[in-house]
Amino acid sequence: MANKWLRNFTQKLNRLRAELDVQYPHATFLFLRKYKQSFYLTTSRSVSEIFFQELGMHSAYGKSVAGGEIKLENILAMDPDHIMLMVCQEQETLYDWNKLQLSTDWMKLKAAKENNIHCISTDPWFEYSAVAHERILEQVRELLIE
Repeated sequence: MANKWLRNFTQKLNRLRAELDVQYPHATFLFLRKYKQSFYLTTSRSVSEIFFQELGMHSAYGKSVAGGEIKLENILAMDPDHIMLMVCQEQETLYDWNKLQLSTDWMKLKAAKENNIHCISTDPWFEYSAVAHERILEQVRELLIE
């Protein structure tokens, strides 16, 4: 049973990687968390292993991420093609996020101009399990392929 699941997962992963290679050969991705008025670089074991290693996507940050705060000016300097964004669902953060999306600086980002800001939740991206990894593949397909 486990071998069958693993075989199916590997086939899904390989198909998705092939599609991503064609559509996003050089695209850069930045994972961020928005809380109150701040952004934080963020990653997880699942993001590192599945999204960047197994699927071969390129990080705009370029190295391992410690989760520290990052200023909008630094995000602008990286100018990622895509931003994978988790917005904390509390009032102050949501208010600031809505306001920020209308700002001139935010709209300078390539990802914002090209409508490549992808809002994601912590589940499954920050879980580490076989089921979470399969759901990550499904979400990547929904966000980037379909």
